[in-house]
Amino acid sequence: MALRTKAVSALILALAATAVTAQSGVPTLNLSGTCRAVDRKDFSIQVDPQRCLKTENEARAKLVDDWAKYPATDRNLCTQTARMGGVESYVQLLTCLELEHELAAGRSRQNQATSPPVAAPPMRTRPTGLPGQ
Repeated sequence: MALRTKAVSALILALAATAVTAQSGVPTLNLSGTCRAVDRKDFSIQVDPQRCLKTENEARAKLVDDWAKYPATDRNLCTQTARMGGVESYVQLLTCLELEHELAAGRSRQNQATSPPVAAPPMRTRPTGLPGQ
């Protein structure tokens, strides 16, 4: 009976996570590898798991708010990027989307700056100093 209760609970949690994901569109990432404490004997960067999870959850909340403003191609690319290497991260996903957004805005500004110049109106009078006809 306890096994059945655990299975039902797991199913409910999975369905709830799926519903949240479907509602927000933001993918569910596995943060277990991202925010785990590093062995203190390792001289690499030390990770504070609580602070890491707080930062990741803040990034996810921002993604939920802004998800629709990013093009689907950027969302796909950045989601794949955020899942690379087995260490998934909402911070990485958000950073990628923001960079892609800025890159597109820069291209738009550049295209506006390099558009052909507007032709000047035709001259109505002959410039001084030119030989006559």
